[in-house]
Amino acid sequence: ICACSGRIAVTSNNALYLYDEDGGNELIINDQTTLPIQPPGGNTFGNSVAIAGNRVWVSDNNVPQGSSYSGTVYCFNAETGAFLYELRPKDIFGNFSAYGLRIAAGGGKLAIGADNLTHPVTGRSNTGKVYLYNVDGTNEKIIEPDVLTTGALFGTGGLVIDHGMLVVGASRQQRVENPL
Repeated sequence: ICACSGRIAVTSNNALYLYDEDGGNELIINDQTTLPIQPPGGNTFGNSVAIAGNRVWVSDNNVPQGSSYSGTVYCFNAETGAFLYELRPKDIFGNFSAYGLRIAAGGGKLAIGADNLTHPVTGRSNTGKVYLYNVDGTNEKIIEPDVLTTGALFGTGGLVIDHGMLVVGASRQQRVENPL
């Protein structure tokens, strides 16, 4: 459930339901009727949702891409339900990146979390990343903290954009002692 910009978004059964803030004017966005190309079976359309201005983003973090699974975030017009664009990470390879497990929007930005990733330098698995875009889907920027433990799941504990700040949760980050 997400509420912002005078709209309420609820996801259920591979569909997104949008309402005015008083609960009226239901608009249903369904993965089988609104996407230009239908994702293969087993998808998780509606796993996470964000609203900002006249746009709404819906994630499907289990989309087959070649021989593996990643994720896709779809952007729709929040007033008409028209499909606008989709985002997929440019740097993810391997199974189950869970891109789109968490999404947040605000201040002209869109943040997308992905957890099941291997860190390119340390080789640690399930460290996670956050992808930051402009709300039109341009200017991908990857955010990772300097220190992550295996299984930290950075970007999955929650994402919030407010007052020019991006707050990122790492639901399993272990305490790391800094040497003196």
